[in-house]
Amino acid sequence: MMTKQLTTFLFILISLGFLSERAWCIDYKNTPFLNKLEGKSVHFYRKTFFGRWNFNRRIEKFSKELDDKKLEFIKKTFIKNDYICEEKLLTKLNKLMEITDRQYIRRTYYLYIIRINNLIDDVALGNYLNFNKVFPSVNLSSFNPKRFTQKNEKPLRIFSLRSKSKQCFIENTTSFFGEFKFNKKRIKTFLKNSSLKKFEKKLLLRAFKKDLYKFQLSNKKYEEKLRTIRSKISPDNTGTAIDWQKSNIISRPVDELKTSPRVNLLKKYNAFQIAIMNKVIKNFQQRAEMASWLNIQIFDTNNNLFEEIKIESPTEVYRFCIKLFRKEMSEIKINQLFNNTVPSFHDFLAASYEMGTINHDFLEELYKIEDLWNPKRTKWEKVKVWASITSQIASVFTPPPYNYLISFGLIAIEYYNRKTETASYEHSIFGDIK
Repeated sequence: MMTKQLTTFLFILISLGFLSERAWCIDYKNTPFLNKLEGKSVHFYRKTFFGRWNFNRRIEKFSKELDDKKLEFIKKTFIKNDYICEEKLLTKLNKLMEITDRQYIRRTYYLYIIRINNLIDDVALGNYLNFNKVFPSVNLSSFNPKRFTQKNEKPLRIFSLRSKSKQCFIENTTSFFGEFKFNKKRIKTFLKNSSLKKFEKKLLLRAFKKDLYKFQLSNKKYEEKLRTIRSKISPDNTGTAIDWQKSNIISRPVDELKTSPRVNLLKKYNAFQIAIMNKVIKNFQQRAEMASWLNIQIFDTNNNLFEEIKIESPTEVYRFCIKLFRKEMSEIKINQLFNNTVPSFHDFLAASYEMGTINHDFLEELYKIEDLWNPKRTKWEKVKVWASITSQIASVFTPPPYNYLISFGLIAIEYYNRKTETASYEHSIFGDIK
């Protein structure tokens, strides 16, 4: 019975395509957040039947207003800075659709429709939605540098100059509040004694009260992070010709993350950390594909070689690659570049997907067996049976890249089902040998 199940499992794996045949090119000139990675948006998930029904009803309703003609207008007329600055996109959207500040739901669903058409991704959409809650529109036309000629009004003059130079509102207000060390009392005193009009004071005070300067990853910072990541994918800084498709797995909500794997990755880690996590997985794939045999050298206390052991067994070679992979994953935990931030299994997968090392098909198949490794859906005793079969047999007889799926499945099982009282030997390629 067990042999039959294993045969069926292997047949499914071998019938998979690891890399998508379709490559795509991205034009980031005017749409810096163009979505090419995420499937269904994490912002679209609704837990109840009524919630899903109401969401779909409203999408259908507002799609008739923000129709194809207007979407085409957005594509042709909205420039890069309109997307990068949250307030600029909302202002242009208000003007195009002739909506007032109070029409919050209408504006929200217009943003959803823009996301459905992949002009933006989930990180950018989340920033627009959060900004919309604080400022449905921002009008800075009255902030003229020539108004602020007094020495004590220098912060306002700089604020106005930056506004005229098209600096984004979040970055501009952050710099302004920074002049006062983000001290609420000092800011209120300064604004009270300034020559600002009442609505201008209210605008800045609201920005401070709503912690606008604490936004974890504004679109301006996000765009800079994306450019750095793309520069590591391709020298021309475009990230073109990567074989992947949109994935619902990378954009679905995960309870322990409280968002999607991709949004969590990009908000939690910088471009260099993402590149390091990706390299760990990429190194494993290369070793698993290329390693033919192992050579262990033993030295005495005088550094003289006195024994060599050649290991040619495919099983042992592959097990060594897996253990080295686990060791490198563990070393991330103590890497100074991560500042005591411990990446989860989701983070490693999201990082390697972001940089094109693993693709849509791989993620889809890995999460088809989630009921085996998700601790909420299975028992450790059941998992151990499956793990012992695949680690001893399937990883040897299933050729790369399909054995990656088995290895990642095993690592996920161990990650989510390790008993807290059990000692971990992840730091050693020899410890915890199975």
